[in-house]
Amino acid sequence: MVAGLASPGAGVLAWSRFAYTAFSTVALDLLKRFLDPLQDVTLSGAFALFWADLYDLRDEFTASVTSRMRLACGGLKVSPSCSPELLMGTILTTT
Repeated sequence: MVAGLASPGAGVLAWSRFAYTAFSTVALDLLKRFLDPLQDVTLSGAFALFWADLYDLRDEFTASVTSRMRLACGGLKVSPSCSPELLMGTILTTT
């Protein structure tokens, strides 16, 4: 009935994947900006680049973290073979 005993860590793994992707994207973009002799790097420019990269990673966040958290439901998920209608029918016929 509940087939989610193996997925409590799905949210943590999804967050760690996203954090790695976000950190590497931001770090490489900042490194490119710092090593380019033609561009002046300021603190506000670095923050703007950071927020722009996070904004661009919204789809990655939705695909990796949000969808996996919805599938895991905080560690519990209903098996696809157990639909609510089937469960209600089972409950109604057994009582």
